[in-house]
Amino acid sequence: FHKLQASFSFGVNNFSPQRFAHLLVQLSRAGYLIGEDKHNQSGKRLIFSFDDGYQHLAANLLPFIEQYQFQPLIFVPTALIGKSNSWDYSHWFQSTPHLERREIRELANRGAIFGSHGHAHVDLTALSERRLKMELRQSREILSDLAAQEIKAISYPFGRFNASLIEAAEWSGYQTGFTMRFPTDNDHPMATGRIPIY
Repeated sequence: FHKLQASFSFGVNNFSPQRFAHLLVQLSRAGYLIGEDKHNQSGKRLIFSFDDGYQHLAANLLPFIEQYQFQPLIFVPTALIGKSNSWDYSHWFQSTPHLERREIRELANRGAIFGSHGHAHVDLTALSERRLKMELRQSREILSDLAAQEIKAISYPFGRFNASLIEAAEWSGYQTGFTMRFPTDNDHPMATGRIPIY
């Protein structure tokens, strides 16, 4: 997922909270484990990830976290904390703010897990080795401090990755890398596929 807001949004990456609520109900009925359920260990466990770390997640995700006791995985571009999505073409039509520092802390305290989306939300495969390592290290350090968590995962901005990026991410301490490709049984831990929701 990316956006989770009830109001109109330019682009194709918004999924309204109402639709999200309906999806959770349907998945639960189909036997999927949405969150921590100590009485049901037979279902398939799901991970819900949110790229870009938009501010509306602070309010719109909390009711679902409380109801289902699930831990969303939120990927944040740390240079844009508290700023608008100036990196995105939709910014020219509708500015969307990113999470603020206090909201990251609150979400983390309520059970959300945070991961890196790079520092400046740029194509990491196009950077020099020095700039790439700075992006990976800086993002991880900032998020670790704010969320009081060990930052283990990264979602590659725009879904772009290559062998050099994977090597640099592992060197920087990341244990899992997420792409925008559909998952397969042969996924590498640092190139894990996800089902994109639009």
